[in-house]
Amino acid sequence: REARRSSAYISSVGNFSRVERYAAQIVGAVAMYIIGRRLKKKYQLNEDVRQSLYGYCREWTKAVGKDRAFMGTNEPNLADLAVYGVLNAIEGLDAFRDVMANTDIKPWYERVQRVVKANSKAAKN
Repeated sequence: REARRSSAYISSVGNFSRVERYAAQIVGAVAMYIIGRRLKKKYQLNEDVRQSLYGYCREWTKAVGKDRAFMGTNEPNLADLAVYGVLNAIEGLDAFRDVMANTDIKPWYERVQRVVKANSKAAKN
């Protein structure tokens, strides 16, 4: 069900015809389901993979700590950008909303997001 919703979301943001959108939703949902099962086994994730995602997010926020804004201390480093990129890739999906609601990563994510957006605006000028 969630794979179908995710696939529908992804196809809605692209420039697809109605037939292509429908095909992408069906094929995408099946592919995500199969790949998800394989990855769960390969990386020994919890049966409820959300719990694994929550755990990794909690581990990250604990590593960043309360005394610094980013892993890179005063500004994001490559590790910050890598974790931000993973979370940014799922923004708009149920998994993203659940992570923000069930972990303490949201303040860190929003700090990195502000820096990334500010830098992307500066690069355009």
